[in-house]
Amino acid sequence: MIEENGIQVYSLTLIAEGALNLSVQVNQFKLSDNSSLAIYTKYELTDSITAKENNESNVWATRVYQGNEVSIVLKTPTSEKV
Repeated sequence: MIEENGIQVYSLTLIAEGALNLSVQVNQFKLSDNSSLAIYTKYELTDSITAKENNESNVWATRVYQGNEVSIVLKTPTSEKV
């Protein structure tokens, strides 16, 4: 985690050796109204995932990405500590 101008930035890279494609499922998914999530690979970017993706079951999954590596970045205001 790093902090930039009152925003906490959390970064995670997942690598699945030998995989041709990846998808990630989150079982405790709930973003605050002021947070955003970005998911990217060498080939593609999904940006601006927001609280609009929250749902009653708190489960959320990415689409399928090409390759064996995916990076996830969460940005949230410092005032809303995770």
